[in-house]
Amino acid sequence: MNKEIPEIIGKFNKSFKDEATKDIKVPTVESIAEKVGIDAETLYRWIRTDEDFSGSLERLKDVQENDPFKTGDELDLIVDGSMIALLLIETKRKRVSKNE
Repeated sequence: MNKEIPEIIGKFNKSFKDEATKDIKVPTVESIAEKVGIDAETLYRWIRTDEDFSGSLERLKDVQENDPFKTGDELDLIVDGSMIALLLIETKRKRVSKNE
């Protein structure tokens, strides 16, 4: 397994850490993926090999960074994590239907 964390994942994880208050457990993209049944190796492979998925992550990161509705509290963390979860679930559904 390639254990090097893709840059986009590092960016999301850093922003999660920055958005979290001290008393909240900080999620990672990997932990969100695991909760929807995708292991880190698969997640990283999709980033390397699936241009639609990696492009969607980049667009999602751009939305996250430029969101005019950010509240500056942990609600941002919940929304950002939920958007990643939805993208992961949809990508998994597409790939399973293609038997990948």
